Amino acid sequence: SVPVSDYQEVKAGQLLVQLRDDDFRAQVQQAEAAVAAGEAALVNNLRQKQLQDAHIVQAGEGIKAAQADIAAARAGIVAANSAVANARSAMEATQAEVQRTDLERRRQEALIAVDSATRQTVEQVIAAAETYKAQLASRNAEIASAQAQLSSREADLAKAQAELGSKNAELEAQKRQRDVLDSQEMMLKADVNAQKAALVVTQTNLGYTHIVAPENGRVSERKVLPGQMVTPGTEVISLVQNGVWVLANYKETQTRHMRPGDSAVIRIDALPGAVLRGKV
Repeated sequence: SVPVSDYQEVKAGQLLVQLRDDDFRAQVQQAEAAVAAGEAALVNNLRQKQLQDAHIVQAGEGIKAAQADIAAARAGIVAANSAVANARSAMEATQAEVQRTDLERRRQEALIAVDSATRQTVEQVIAAAETYKAQLASRNAEIASAQAQLSSREADLAKAQAELGSKNAELEAQKRQRDVLDSQEMMLKADVNAQKAALVVTQTNLGYTHIVAPENGRVSERKVLPGQMVTPGTEVISLVQNGVWVLANYKETQTRHMRPGDSAVIRIDALPGAVLRGKV
């Protein structure tokens, strides 16, 4: 469309020629959608990194818990070793009493055989011997229990150490995944920048379909008509600005002392005697 007439006065910014812009608007919308998708991918990457940070913190807490379990298991092993040692000492003491009462029992039985001891004394010795034997069995059971406790604590230690190794490996894996997300962020930012640049190009191309007067002036005869097909480089209309100007050609050596704004005196052969004044 050409909304101006031949030789019409126009103002700066006034529409002179409008090219059909459907394709260009679609390209702008497509570029805007690509920018929006890229920015959404960046937001998603940020959320993934936040989630990854939480996983890293969780893995760190798991390491602390495993270390605490190791410390507890080691303390339990020390306590179990002490219990085993105490039970063995008690067993050895009881075993000594069993041997002593057993010898005393034999001695008293030998004495009563020759009527050198009373039945009551023999019964007391026998009762003492049986008591210490029962205590010895109890002490052996205590040793077995203490050793089982020790084995359990050693198993706890091995389990906690394995858990610590697993948590350390998990932490390293989570950190590597965080590094991957950082790399992805850099690529996504580069993509968004490229998409924004492409959007600028499409917006610029869209702007080319809207041809306006750069200055106040008068248009020439229109070179195109409404509905006409045009191609890049086609002259559609000319504009002559309102200000009067003269094009002068000088040699390079003649412009050495010229500066913008300098006053100028102009004489034209077609206007004899007329002197015009202007500025560079």
